[in-house]
Amino acid sequence: MLKIVALISCMMFTGTFAGTCQSGWIKFKTSCYFGYPYAMYTYAEAQTTCEGMRANLAVVNDAEENLFLKQYTQNIYHIWIGYNDLDVEGSWEWEDGSKASYTNWNVGEPNNAGAIEDCAHFWSTLDGKWNDYPCTTRMGFVCERKTRDSDV
Repeated sequence: MLKIVALISCMMFTGTFAGTCQSGWIKFKTSCYFGYPYAMYTYAEAQTTCEGMRANLAVVNDAEENLFLKQYTQNIYHIWIGYNDLDVEGSWEWEDGSKASYTNWNVGEPNNAGAIEDCAHFWSTLDGKWNDYPCTTRMGFVCERKTRDSDV
């Protein structure tokens, strides 16, 4: 009987922490997020920084996640998200390779103004709308990675 109780306790303890995030990361649904809202990085620098943490720039899958990012970034004006059309103009791709099932472009966007806007950023101050922007612009960003047991 004692072995059964110990086994159940061990399973409960493991289950409680499975899929949580490392210290400093914030959990939302099945992902962990780490923000650099006040950093001044180009899109490529931001993505490289995220990759160094086994992550990508944030991938926004639905309106609920978009709202989470809006609240998480606390109304910072520009925040890079991991969406770009660097390979083929007008063919937007997420950094993690996933297909876009949701977008939240501002009215008239993306518009590739000046034929130099290939990376998406998030406007917390404009209700979480997205805009295409030159990838060499420096702004804050949010990294995202899926939760996994090794994050505990």
